Amino acid sequence: METKKTGKNKNLKKKKKKGAKKLIICAVALVLVVAILLLALNFCGKDLSKIDILRSENFTVSAAMVTYSLYDTYHYYYNYFGAEGLKFAFGIDANVSLSEQYSDAEKGITWFDVFKTEAIDGFCNALALCEAAVDAGVELSDIDKKYIQSEIDEIETLATKDGMTLKEYIKKIYGNNVNEDDIRKSLELHRLANKMRYREYSIVTATESEIEAVLKEEGNTYLMRDIIYVELTLANDSAKTEKIKEYAQKLKSAATEEEFRALAAEFFASEYCVNKSENKKVNSQTVQNNVSEDEKTELDSWFFANGTEIGSTYVHEGSASHVAYMVLSDAAMDETPTRDMYTMVFDPGIYGTMDECKAEAERVYALWQDGGAGLERFKELAAEYTTDYVSTYLGGYYENVKKGDMVDALDAWLFDEKLEVGASTVIKSDYGYHIMLYSGEGDPAWKAPIVESIKDDKVTSSVLNYAEVHTITTVNGNMKYVKAK
Repeated sequence: METKKTGKNKNLKKKKKKGAKKLIICAVALVLVVAILLLALNFCGKDLSKIDILRSENFTVSAAMVTYSLYDTYHYYYNYFGAEGLKFAFGIDANVSLSEQYSDAEKGITWFDVFKTEAIDGFCNALALCEAAVDAGVELSDIDKKYIQSEIDEIETLATKDGMTLKEYIKKIYGNNVNEDDIRKSLELHRLANKMRYREYSIVTATESEIEAVLKEEGNTYLMRDIIYVELTLANDSAKTEKIKEYAQKLKSAATEEEFRALAAEFFASEYCVNKSENKKVNSQTVQNNVSEDEKTELDSWFFANGTEIGSTYVHEGSASHVAYMVLSDAAMDETPTRDMYTMVFDPGIYGTMDECKAEAERVYALWQDGGAGLERFKELAAEYTTDYVSTYLGGYYENVKKGDMVDALDAWLFDEKLEVGASTVIKSDYGYHIMLYSGEGDPAWKAPIVESIKDDKVTSSVLNYAEVHTITTVNGNMKYVKAK
């Protein structure tokens, strides 16, 4: 480091030049120490919060935010798969640093690189959506901010369970470079981005011509068939195994469903059935022709082959068991009607205890009833009170809900055969309390995923357009500050 020469040493007596030299050396050493300390601070502590990785007109993403996001994603996978599942599915050892494990050894790409790239890509999309949100006047509401705080509170709860402070826990899980403010800023950015994404989703539509185009291109993938099947577990004894295989062939020769079930019952009652008691049954299933051609097994192809008619049978011969199948229906698209509904959600993470959620839900429900229980009033109240920002911009509206899509309590109410259009109620679930309003039947079940796919594609195009309109700058020189813990 170059230092300014003052000329003061020129007036020193000769015998003091040695001391002056020591002072100069000490000064240089001090400068080096300070420089090293500053460099260290750039790699740990709060300073990484000030090092930009991404910039847009109104928002920035710091190195600390990227670090938090990548480890948050990693821990999501860890919690979902567990240590053994993570190792089996991806080859990731939870006991080894991500930077020391390769996703692609030949290209030198570590798992840390993979998670970092995913985090940065996610933030790039978020910045584009956030800039669009500014243009559209979309902002975080008080409920959004309460939700973000509830996420922080949840982390603190986990910290307490582990006997740590929030600060200690954040360092352990996300690294020394991350603090609470980094997490909050990340959550705020993604929350705002998702609000804009769902707003866009509420605006776009799927036209009939677009739906017809999808059917023309991939209509066969929406074909479905009802089947029944029986699993016959093979025995360790070779003689018994041969008898079990004979029963499998008997099932294959069945001409009707009644005969198939009778033969299955005969097998279950025989000495050759080694299945656990809970598996002694004829299983029912609906299969869909949505497996890609290059991944189809012989069984997948048989389900939808031209010669496979009602009553056709097939036996899959595995090393541990044989499985006998029978087809019960023609290949056709699922015409089961879906249902449309409006809802307000009262999440305990925002409204407090379950009792407090119940009280608030009942208060708002009464407010709606007293105001005439009209649809427009429901939408207004949903926009103000619901914690479900997915449906905020449509006043709590969900279209084309299929049976089984929702938690049991809501599903049972919505698909009650006696339910009439306009029916409403307050229901408790594991996620809080819900004000429900049934608005009528939706599209056939086969049509719902096509509509959703078309709308998703349009939203993706909008996000790409936002990214072109709003400049997102990557500060490549600062990428080195995103370090593995």
